[in-house]
Amino acid sequence: LETTRTIEIWSISVAKHVLCKEVENLTHEKHGLHFKAKSSTAEQQEGFMMNEVANTMRGGGPYLWELVTALLDSIPNHHQAEKASVAEPALFMGQEMDLGEFGGDNIGLEGGNDSDAGECGDAGTQGTHQAASRNAALLVIKAVVCISIFLQSSNERCNHLQGTLSFFFHSTSVPEKVIKTLAHAGLSISIKSIDNAVKSVSKEISNQIKKSAQTLCSSFAYDNFDMDFKMWQPTLEKQSLFVSATSATIIPLYGVHSTDVLCCSAELWAKDPCNPNPTSFPLISETKPMIMLHKLDTYSKQPHPNSLSLRQEAFVWHVHNILVCHGQHFGHFLMELGEVNPVDKIPVHKTEQVP
Repeated sequence: LETTRTIEIWSISVAKHVLCKEVENLTHEKHGLHFKAKSSTAEQQEGFMMNEVANTMRGGGPYLWELVTALLDSIPNHHQAEKASVAEPALFMGQEMDLGEFGGDNIGLEGGNDSDAGECGDAGTQGTHQAASRNAALLVIKAVVCISIFLQSSNERCNHLQGTLSFFFHSTSVPEKVIKTLAHAGLSISIKSIDNAVKSVSKEISNQIKKSAQTLCSSFAYDNFDMDFKMWQPTLEKQSLFVSATSATIIPLYGVHSTDVLCCSAELWAKDPCNPNPTSFPLISETKPMIMLHKLDTYSKQPHPNSLSLRQEAFVWHVHNILVCHGQHFGHFLMELGEVNPVDKIPVHKTEQVP
């Protein structure tokens, strides 16, 4: 018995030494797990991928990863860790999944307990696979969180996950007391660091907005919103404040690759009073080109005296749409409404937004 105890102590000592070395290795900046608040960028926040962080930790600390996943799934006879290890390489293949897509937190439970697994045939098999994938994904996420706490405790600059979570906390207006508690638990950076990171990203985005606007290939989109700032105990001196404001964002125009097609925008900006270097020449009124433009316009021109123009047909469709969708007695015409005739239809495409 004493020999067994001696071997256990020796084994634990060796394992502790190896695991500490792996933690130290992962804290090095070369692994990309450092978060610098004062030089934070929007790309760091947008580019955070759980699978990349998991692969980095698994590659830089294989024994540490095996130990943490085993401890997170230590219930005997369920073998969830084995299922997870098989499913891990394909967990986050392709597009990064929303954590909410994994459903509940059932790590350690058999797939047969899942509501879908009670079905027979293909439905039951599919439910079992979904439960296994969910459990494996949650196991990976929890392992990343645990190892991130180890790394941040060993090196305060190794706080990649904490920095990303802090941005989420800030965007959802988490109270400062909660953030301080999470920071003490190793799940967030300090409030001062969050402020520095927000200032850094705001400065970067401000420069992006200026550059995008100056290309003349972007448009502004506005949205009105209301905010009600309620007082805890309203009084005559301190009443609740209701504010109506307008937010704006910049959206690059689709299919515009040359500023020549937006020469009018350049001309207007050159004469704009807000321009720090406006031109002294007045705007030139080119009447003949404008008249020719209207002559060539087929959208507003009637092809026949007894028929409607494309513009008028669009107006008619919108009136019908309002009556059918919002009227009380025209809902049964919905199947006959059809679609409005497209004019220069823009194909479905991905639009980048500059906040």
